[in-house]
Amino acid sequence: MVHPLIGRDEDLARVRRLLDERRAVVLVGTGGVGKTALARAVVGAHHGPVAWVDAESADTVDSLSEALGSALGVAALPGEVFGDVLAAVLAELPTALIAVDGVERLAGSIPAWVAHLGSTVMWLFTSREPLAGTAMPTVRLAPLPLGDGPGGGSAGELLARLVAERGGDVDPRAGAPPVVDELLRRTGGLPLAIELTAAAIARFGATVVAGAGRLAGAAEVEAVVERSLALIGGDAPQVLEACAITVDGASLEVIAGYRQGDLDAVAETVGRLLDHGLVGASASGIDVLPPVRRAALRRVHDRGGLQPAIAQAASWMIEALPAGVGDVDQAVHLVHLAADSAVDARLVFRLAQACFTPLRDGMRNREALAVLRRADELAGDLVGADEAVDNCLRAAVSASECDTIAAAHHWLERADRCARQLDGADAVRCRIQSVAAELELDRGRLAEAERSAGEAIRLGGRAGEAFYGHQARQTVAMVELRRGRLNACEAIVDAELAWAQTASPFLEIWLRLIAAEVLAERGNARAAGSMADDVAARCEHGPDEIRGLAIVARLVAAESDPTVARPLGRVPPEHWTVALRADLLHARALAATDADAAVHLATDVAVRADLVPLPFELVGAHVLLGELALDADEHEQAAADFARAARVAATVGYHLRLADALDGFAAATASPDAAGFAAALRRESGAQRRVHVPTADVTLTRTPAAWLSTPQAVSDAVAMILGATRRRSTGGSPAERLTGAERQVAALAADGWSASEIARRLFVSRRTIESHLASIYRKYSVSSREQWRRRIAGEDDP
Repeated sequence: MVHPLIGRDEDLARVRRLLDERRAVVLVGTGGVGKTALARAVVGAHHGPVAWVDAESADTVDSLSEALGSALGVAALPGEVFGDVLAAVLAELPTALIAVDGVERLAGSIPAWVAHLGSTVMWLFTSREPLAGTAMPTVRLAPLPLGDGPGGGSAGELLARLVAERGGDVDPRAGAPPVVDELLRRTGGLPLAIELTAAAIARFGATVVAGAGRLAGAAEVEAVVERSLALIGGDAPQVLEACAITVDGASLEVIAGYRQGDLDAVAETVGRLLDHGLVGASASGIDVLPPVRRAALRRVHDRGGLQPAIAQAASWMIEALPAGVGDVDQAVHLVHLAADSAVDARLVFRLAQACFTPLRDGMRNREALAVLRRADELAGDLVGADEAVDNCLRAAVSASECDTIAAAHHWLERADRCARQLDGADAVRCRIQSVAAELELDRGRLAEAERSAGEAIRLGGRAGEAFYGHQARQTVAMVELRRGRLNACEAIVDAELAWAQTASPFLEIWLRLIAAEVLAERGNARAAGSMADDVAARCEHGPDEIRGLAIVARLVAAESDPTVARPLGRVPPEHWTVALRADLLHARALAATDADAAVHLATDVAVRADLVPLPFELVGAHVLLGELALDADEHEQAAADFARAARVAATVGYHLRLADALDGFAAATASPDAAGFAAALRRESGAQRRVHVPTADVTLTRTPAAWLSTPQAVSDAVAMILGATRRRSTGGSPAERLTGAERQVAALAADGWSASEIARRLFVSRRTIESHLASIYRKYSVSSREQWRRRIAGEDDP
């Protein structure tokens, strides 16, 4: 609840006058003094456009810009500098007021940030500390005056108002002045402290609060709760118990569902609970303070009703979630509450299953995985094999998108063991093997992906399972594309499209995107981009099952034809492959305007892709890093990045990405063998050159046919080329190739500072520091801080 603006008339008038005159004001004061409340009052009285930005969670000015952009609905296209886009938008809003709350963490960066974005709009900042280096006028807020007599001046007036608003039956300005004076003295006139004191008075009375000098103990709270429930009467005890087993901010509909009562009657009872201060109303719904929640739970536990109450709530939520009525946050809370309360494990399992779809649709895969794990631990042998299989498959999907591919395989193995116990197991095992094939493809294990897909096709044919059998054939097409066998890939796509056009819009979309990638590999970028654009438009206006594929289609379009600017839209950060491809595309777009930022983003992609692991994205990241190093005339670093990409691509059998890496390696080292091998790989595939580096000035030699004879021969040939080539170095030592920001990070890291400490010192995010460190290690050809320290200790040695 936001406290009323009492005793701030002069401050309010001064801030508004300074905004009119100077266009910018900084509100400064200690925590809880009312800076935010005053700022909101100023914003509420403004007659032009307004934007409110919460700076508490922003650790850099870049994240602050993103928060402001979100408040204004501003987004940048790939290749655009977001700060410049934001400045252009603000220039068109001369009457706008931008309020930025809590900027003390970024105090030293705010003046330059405002200077870059422009002074056309009005700026209002709140901070616990003054902003150094700025000419913006500062208004310091002091605590509210306590006054000398009964009532306590403005502070007492605020306390009285807040107690009354919370349904308290004690007027702090009358009846017990010494008690009230003592309470006001403890607040020091800070509005936040006054608000907390008012909440305590409304619930437990001024005498109890003042006499104890603290919030009432458990026994006192329980006595107050029982006394209040007796006064209210009716079904108040049952409604309060339903409130108590929800999580913060439950809606009336959820409480009514848990109570299994009429919504209007429950709303009336909740109103009486509000009047007596047993529950509170917030922007997100009905809330219960922890002491009252504990008292209510103790009450229901003492009469043996806790498990039945939770079971009743869980049963309602299982029905409500699929109908779009229940709140998924409440459901997740119930899963853990029910599990901790020893409620029937089968019921918890069913509720966890009901949570999966809304959590995954909301890109909350980590929460989905945690809920499924909890259900799996509890259910054991209590659920049937078919239910266990379904739970394991869902967990595998979530793990593949937010944890690691290896963890996803663990769940698939569990699913397969359970499926073998079923009658008619072939159809279920077809589905499992189809998912396994996709995961193997992501891991770069092409032979294993092909084997799992073949098993899925065999099982699906035997069981009459059409969808997953055809999905497995789509995976085989992707395997052929990764191997550079474009003709074989096209043949599978053409055959499968004939079925998918009438049977499965979902698979048809994927097949057309594969066809677009084949076109791009053959050098027909415009046709590939146009095909993917058409697919994206179809996804955005299609049914729910394909709408989520729009971002993938836009990615394929942007990758296939980079000459056309395409906005990607929101990319789900928990979908590993999609997020990494999007970041890699953004890094390539940044290369033209901010090479350092492009290097750090591509390095970050490489680190994350190596972790999951996703070798296809890992190869792409190192190829881009090599290109960026070549652009900077860092030939030794370029050769190292292209060599890493070539080794990974050769190991997993990505022939066309291997050709990209070898083309770049040839440009960095003048290696005729690398250039000749890359050309041979492309001739065999019928593909065009895609790498964005100057053509190597070398004479193409005849590539031995034996180099292409087997996968092992390809890997051996790559190892020979990389090992035999003497790399030219025009970029100096690793230390000389560090950027200015990297040198700053390296100096602190060498002194033993952790990534978190460096981030706080430099006012950036920890992830930014980790990206810098990864780039530093890459330039030193090491993989850890300890190796790097040993390397720099002996860097001058030959």
